[in-house]
Amino acid sequence: MSNVGQLAAMAQSIVFGPGTRFLSPFYLELASRSLRRCRRTRKEPVVGYLEVFVLAAISLEAFVNEVCLENIERCRDTSKPTRDLELVMRRNNRNVPVRDKWRLLPGRLWRGKKFDKRGRLWRDFNALIELRNLLVHYKSEYRQPGYVPEVLKPVIRRVLGANERKPTGVGFQRSLLDSGRHWTERICCAEMGHWAVNTALSMISEFLSFAPADDDIRTEYIVMLSRFRLI
Repeated sequence: MSNVGQLAAMAQSIVFGPGTRFLSPFYLELASRSLRRCRRTRKEPVVGYLEVFVLAAISLEAFVNEVCLENIERCRDTSKPTRDLELVMRRNNRNVPVRDKWRLLPGRLWRGKKFDKRGRLWRDFNALIELRNLLVHYKSEYRQPGYVPEVLKPVIRRVLGANERKPTGVGFQRSLLDSGRHWTERICCAEMGHWAVNTALSMISEFLSFAPADDDIRTEYIVMLSRFRLI
């Protein structure tokens, strides 16, 4: 991102408190701290990695809500219509799913801007949100021997297979996915933790890249993320 160095000095004045409008950078920083803590200790690291996954996903949900609500308020202040943005948040008296919010919001704010739904980043984003849902809404079938969520299989192959001598070997992939260990145990490792944090940060960075350079909201997020040394 441009001008990060110039903005970094401003970041010292940003603190968490009653006046805080944006929480997503704090959630992302908490995820990053959990990841660092997991790497330093051998005591119950699984719990820490579960924190990383959930907090990284929470940061994405908070971010898209914050940006949308902030822009709704700005439209109201300038007497501009807000219906298109309000429909990103809630439709037919129901909350819009977080993935749909991310899909819709860039185009509502900046015509022609959108994520590549076939790209790796969007697939990883989808997997991270689904992982959060799997962990929070745990079901009995997730305990079946050998069960691995379909949405996570490509991520596991790529992220964990990168450190293997023969990551593309059929035997390796079969042993990775058919291991007797529970799937949550298999993903609780540094590589998957980095994947979660980097996916969240990359989604936010990509979104901010859509905005004009003089957009105040974009500037504020860059300042906060630089304060935490996330960019």
